[in-house]
Amino acid sequence: MGFLKELINSKIIRKRLIIIIVLLIFIPLILNMIFLYHQNVELLKEERVRALEQTLYKSSQTISYEFKSLQDTIHEIANNNSSNASLYRYNSLEEKYKVRLDAYLHNILVESKNKNKNIESLFFLSNSGEIFSSEDEKIEIDKFLDKDILEDFSKNNNQQKWMYNKKNDLIVINKLSYVLPEAIIEKNGLQGRNKVTQTGLLLGIIKTDQIRSLYNDIPMIDLKDIVIYDNNEKIAYNRKVDYKFTKEIDSIVSSSSNIKTKEFNFDNEKLLLGASKIEGTNGLYLTIIQSLAPISKKSKIFLIDNFILLIFAGLLLALWIISELLFFSKLISDKEITNYKLNIAEDTNTKLRMYKHDFFNQLQIIQGLVEMKENNKAKQYIKGIVKEGTLITKEYKIGIPEIEAVIYSAVNKAKKNNIDVDIDVEKLPDNINIDIYDLSKILTNLLKNSIEALKNTDETYKLLKIEIKEQLGNYIFCIYNNKPLIQESIKDKIFDKNYSTNAKKGRGLGLYIVKKLVEKNNGNVELMIKDGNYFIVKFPIE
Repeated sequence: MGFLKELINSKIIRKRLIIIIVLLIFIPLILNMIFLYHQNVELLKEERVRALEQTLYKSSQTISYEFKSLQDTIHEIANNNSSNASLYRYNSLEEKYKVRLDAYLHNILVESKNKNKNIESLFFLSNSGEIFSSEDEKIEIDKFLDKDILEDFSKNNNQQKWMYNKKNDLIVINKLSYVLPEAIIEKNGLQGRNKVTQTGLLLGIIKTDQIRSLYNDIPMIDLKDIVIYDNNEKIAYNRKVDYKFTKEIDSIVSSSSNIKTKEFNFDNEKLLLGASKIEGTNGLYLTIIQSLAPISKKSKIFLIDNFILLIFAGLLLALWIISELLFFSKLISDKEITNYKLNIAEDTNTKLRMYKHDFFNQLQIIQGLVEMKENNKAKQYIKGIVKEGTLITKEYKIGIPEIEAVIYSAVNKAKKNNIDVDIDVEKLPDNINIDIYDLSKILTNLLKNSIEALKNTDETYKLLKIEIKEQLGNYIFCIYNNKPLIQESIKDKIFDKNYSTNAKKGRGLGLYIVKKLVEKNNGNVELMIKDGNYFIVKFPIE
């Protein structure tokens, strides 16, 4: 019963109860939606990964076949002993035979180039520096390949190298080896490797567009890019832009598995990266990058479609409960206001009984003075009573009994604590656009704080001022206490919740409540510190 009574009388508990009920309705719904959302996303991701792996396998097989064909063509040219013999003997021939060999080597390169659609150009580079091309115009190798690269390759043991020049062209380099005739081997007594001599290099420039056509039309949903990387994580071909997934590519390229997928974040977007080795190449990988963002979007649409009725029903239930609680809360608030007015009326009746008792005391004093024939003193005493009564009537004539009662109570409390009171009030209209209950609580809190501050100070002169007036389109309520002065450093914090200059005495909510009630009635409150503390509340006159 005690809890129910506290619930009925406490606005804070009622508000918290509303919040708890709403949370109890929606938290299970939200948790269920989140669970299904993640479950749906995971299922869609699994389907996306399976589809990606299948696409990678089929596409890498197609590309692998083309690269295998390309490698076979390069090997066939490089192992042509007839062309290698021509390069071997070239410098020892007369000029007229060199012209014939030029045409012969050119024709070999042209025929080989025409056999494979992926080859752009082919070149023979002899050991002595001669260049033979499949093209009609003269080509300078230096323009698309550094000499240092050629020299390093000539010295190492590798027979073939795939690389990219500054223009990002894919270039294949193959060593040309001439198997010496038996007569020369026997004549010179050659053995082992000496039977074969390097006559130069074969250079091939690959058609970039032709390679791209192998994967440009791969059907993929939510596609970001398709890229071919080498084993140094360098891009060989890409369809759109370079996303620079160095770390992600490295983790996949270094894997021993042929097909691998990985999910990661890039530029605030979830992406799925898949990579597959291209068999028959010198460490090339086909990678496909897909966006996973649409999966989340589709899942959200799925949840919205499936739970819209449930959410709607939950909202209706919550609104009904909230409306009932608000209605109940309104009844309780009206009861609080009625009780507050009854308390004021009871307090006023008590004070009237005190006045009645005091009035009879005053009459007895006057009667005594008259009987003692102290007529002059009796007159002076009567004038004092009339003056005090006139002053009280004048000071408290505000036109709102609730506010008059608040001020009267505060003045009495102040006088009991030897605090001087200065009152300057004007009569307010009956239709004032401020909730009287709220205004009473505002003034009660401000007066209570000021009186408590004056009561606890050691100053000899203590002054409380109360001012109520209309000015420049505003109702102004000003409560002033001369001591102790509030520090400027805490001026902006004093209206904060739980902030108090005297926390030990349970203060800290009064001024916060004042601020909230003032703002509720479209007003503002401020603290001005000048020869005392001025708490000024303003409400616009509507």
